[in-house]
Amino acid sequence: MTPSDASTPLHLHIAGWSGTSHSIALVNQWQALALSRRPDVRLSKCDIATPARADEVFSLAERQRLNAIPALPDGSSGFTELRTPFVPDGQAASHPVLGFLVSEFHGRDYIEKLGPPEARRRYERLNYHVPSNWVRLGLIEAGAPPDRIFVIPHGVDTRVFRPTPATRDRLRRQLGLDRFTFMHVGGMVLAKGIDVLLRAFVAVRQRGLKAQLLLKGHDAVYDSRGGLGRFLNELPESARSLVNESTVYLGDSFDMPTMAALYGAADAYVAPYRAEGFCMPVLEAAASGLPLIATQGGATGDFTTNDFRWAVDSRPQETRPGSHGLEPDLDHLIELMSRMVTARDFHNRASKAGPRHVAANYTWDHVAGRIVEVVRNLS
Repeated sequence: MTPSDASTPLHLHIAGWSGTSHSIALVNQWQALALSRRPDVRLSKCDIATPARADEVFSLAERQRLNAIPALPDGSSGFTELRTPFVPDGQAASHPVLGFLVSEFHGRDYIEKLGPPEARRRYERLNYHVPSNWVRLGLIEAGAPPDRIFVIPHGVDTRVFRPTPATRDRLRRQLGLDRFTFMHVGGMVLAKGIDVLLRAFVAVRQRGLKAQLLLKGHDAVYDSRGGLGRFLNELPESARSLVNESTVYLGDSFDMPTMAALYGAADAYVAPYRAEGFCMPVLEAAASGLPLIATQGGATGDFTTNDFRWAVDSRPQETRPGSHGLEPDLDHLIELMSRMVTARDFHNRASKAGPRHVAANYTWDHVAGRIVEVVRNLS
């Protein structure tokens, strides 16, 4: 197939997860909303059953716009399927498929994501899109053809995720935040480095620094509260008490404006992850003007800069048989978190540099443009 004529509206058929706040479902819906605003794209869609419980977080207007995308007419041809996530379904497909793949740890996880070779062979024109170079490298190591993997980073709605000083003081009072507040969002799991974050926070507090943790879990999709409890139980009793008295935990699903306000209530964002496919909260925090601390060498290096991020030293490490990621250096994390509490000049610089960088490069309209570019040049 030759690259499609840019003057012809591009027919994209979106097959993906929706109706839940699972990160992949959110990506699918945000992409669809951005693509629906493009005059050079014609959309159809079908929903793929998601393993996560439904907990809708989009606005009524956004849901109406998504619901207005029609189904694929019978007998259609000349379209490209954008499948998010890519799950081989055993059906032969001769039309082009751009399948979204993401995983965290390199190795076994990626091989499983690719699916069995015989299932992939049913797709005559299969390509993959991934959100970061970390994922791309993992897929290549697992045997995927490099010329079939396209990096299309995620985005944010910068009309929503932006500095929100007007709500900060009120929300901090409601949440009981009265000290320097480190924030972390996501499932409380090993890959996110929650155990490392808790140990580093204890050390910061033991240094006499006045700090708190704001932890936003995701109880509808993961057992976040239970995961946090298990990591807390690994700490000595004195350290556990220190964390408990200095931590605010929220596990509900929130809409986007509420999440933006939460970022605005914090003072810095910390992501000492062992493995991430992208880490959307880091991008949202940057758009919201927060200074960042994140693991060196992973996915977030694609979309953050030294103007608003400090990188935690890390080393490659096998995390379970057949899989490897990065191990963030605990001592370095302690030093960075301790410095962050009083780094006012860096805070001021990050509050402007982060939102500016994200708005210029990482909105969902940028993502939609990249999808169109890739699809028009598929071979």
